Amino acid sequence: MDFSTRIERCTPIVRIASYKLAMPFYRSIGFAEEWRRQVDPAFPVIAAVSRDGIRLLLSEHADDGVVGVRLMLDVADVDQFHAECTRNGVEIHEPPQDTPSGTRQMSLCDVDGNILTFATPLTQRLF
Repeated sequence: MDFSTRIERCTPIVRIASYKLAMPFYRSIGFAEEWRRQVDPAFPVIAAVSRDGIRLLLSEHADDGVVGVRLMLDVADVDQFHAECTRNGVEIHEPPQDTPSGTRQMSLCDVDGNILTFATPLTQRLF
């Protein structure tokens, strides 16, 4: 098979139960709302949030997956990000730790149970 079209980015859809409850968490870790759509007040919200060129779609739509997903996000320095989160009062789900896969990573959990894992490559693998 031959494919010459380049895939340029991936925008995950993160299922949320309530936009109003989810947004404070995403703002607390530096994401800003790009746009929000809701056809009618009785309909679900879908919103795009972004930080540092990374975009996530937050969706209340039942057909947009399930809550409880895990996202992996690469950061330049996970320990620095951990310190920033701590200073800003963000609850840490899993503190920074070295992993056998060769990363140092930490995790945060949004109000819906979606887990955001932030990772920095180690200079060498542990195993």
